[in-house]
Amino acid sequence: MLAQMEELNAELQELRLSMSQAKEDASTMEAELEKTRKEAQETAERADKAERSLSIWMRTTKKEQTRVTDIQVRVMEAERQAREMTKEVATLRAELDEERITLRARSKELKVAMEELEPVKKARDKFELEARDERRTKLLFKADGDNLRQRQRSTDDENSRLRLEHGKMSNELTETKEQNTLLRSIVGGVDEITAMKVREKLLETQVLSLKRNLRNISDTSDSYHKKMLELEAEIAADAELMHKFKSTTQGQVLLELRAGKQQLEEAHVKAAQLREEKEEAEREAERRNQELTNLLAEAQAEINRLIDSLTTEKTAKEILQTKLNTLNAEFEELRDLQRLTKEALQAARRTLQDTDVNVNNLLLKLNFIDSMISRYEVPTDNIALMLKVSAAGMVDG
Repeated sequence: MLAQMEELNAELQELRLSMSQAKEDASTMEAELEKTRKEAQETAERADKAERSLSIWMRTTKKEQTRVTDIQVRVMEAERQAREMTKEVATLRAELDEERITLRARSKELKVAMEELEPVKKARDKFELEARDERRTKLLFKADGDNLRQRQRSTDDENSRLRLEHGKMSNELTETKEQNTLLRSIVGGVDEITAMKVREKLLETQVLSLKRNLRNISDTSDSYHKKMLELEAEIAADAELMHKFKSTTQGQVLLELRAGKQQLEEAHVKAAQLREEKEEAEREAERRNQELTNLLAEAQAEINRLIDSLTTEKTAKEILQTKLNTLNAEFEELRDLQRLTKEALQAARRTLQDTDVNVNNLLLKLNFIDSMISRYEVPTDNIALMLKVSAAGMVDG
């Protein structure tokens, strides 16, 4: 019995050593289990982070694709607008060419109108010659006496009438000068108008000289009286010449002046009409030219903006494509990592489950054996049986 007890004690010592070793193994397994749990948790966190990154990437990719589609739509719309603006610019250029042709035709009409003023210039030249003849003719009337005084009185009356008519002619010349100034402002730089201006100044000078001569008639009465005897023989011829001058030359000059004035007025009206049409055409051409310039500037700015936009969009598209390729590669890596993580998680879960089951079974058995050993009332056969069962359970675990 004592020997059996010693053997039992020895077996108990071995059992206790085995239990201590089992507890150490259990502690080691618990530490490894905790480490495995931490690794599994970290793997799960990385997997969650990868899933979130994948979700964010998919949303970003969708937005980028939508943006690329919008950019392509805008580029197509800009190209369509550029084509329409090109057509409109071509139309405006055609209209501008038509306006230039119209302006050339109106310029030709204005030149024709200036040529029609040529008879007025000729009438002025003829009037100048007649005025010179009149001045020479009046120098012949240098007699005095009863007949000469009578003639002087008639001459004074005639001179008064001539003064009135010359005043009228001066007014008409002033009006003609104003009209010529207006015509020169319309067609500025035309040689015929310049020549007419010179002749007009010469005619004005001659008219002033004629007025001075008429004023000098009354002052030279005494000299007329002294030359009375010399000019008595010439009175009849002078009277006939004066009558001829009155009946033919002066009347013809006045008629020609009136006709020239009428022609000048008509030419002035026509020139004013042509000037208004020319100014209107020039304003219209300038407005069209300005519109065309603005449209061309807008079209050029739009084309430059489209080129810059296309260049920027092309660069952005290339960057986006590179980013998409990079994201696709990362996505593949994330999918592989997710697959590996899921496999690792499943293996860890299986390992944890198996480890938990084995550890729980071992702890239950060890606690049961410890409780049985602490009681010395347990029969030896039962202890040996339990040891066998415990050893078999450890082997299974």
